[in-house]
Amino acid sequence: MFAQSIIPLYTRSYYAQKNTWDPFYAALFGVVLNAFFAYVLSRRYGVPGLALSLSIASTAQLLALVLGPQIKASYLSSKSVMRTIRQTCYGATAMFIAVYGVMWLVGPVLDLFTVRGVLIHFLVPSAAGVLVYIVVLKALGSSEYAVYEQLARTKITNVIRPSLPHVGTG
Repeated sequence: MFAQSIIPLYTRSYYAQKNTWDPFYAALFGVVLNAFFAYVLSRRYGVPGLALSLSIASTAQLLALVLGPQIKASYLSSKSVMRTIRQTCYGATAMFIAVYGVMWLVGPVLDLFTVRGVLIHFLVPSAAGVLVYIVVLKALGSSEYAVYEQLARTKITNVIRPSLPHVGTG
């Protein structure tokens, strides 16, 4: 499922360059491949064959998106884009580990048959994951972190110092 989660990231990088056709063709390729493998593998393996089919098709679609610019010698093969994608993957991996680690720690302590327990079981790991993601992006010097920081400063400033009504001269 790694490929399934990275595909939107690559697709957005194409969209940022006003290129919608390459992601469309990659998705079409993935859908056709998924249909073919779903038919073949489900006959032999049943439902697990469908899951395997989706994994194969998603990986092929991701490869088409990743290798497409290198084949076309396009804009996405630049080092800065690849660096941003790598940093985001590191942050997402650390976030995943933090979320599941915290869930593993607090899960046995909570009563998951109550709304409060389920809510805490959701909120605490989520907050830990977001915090770890932001810390990793900052540690790696990500340009995305600078965007998040500027957005947070703007929101906090607007809350602390709301705009005052302008007094006219009469």
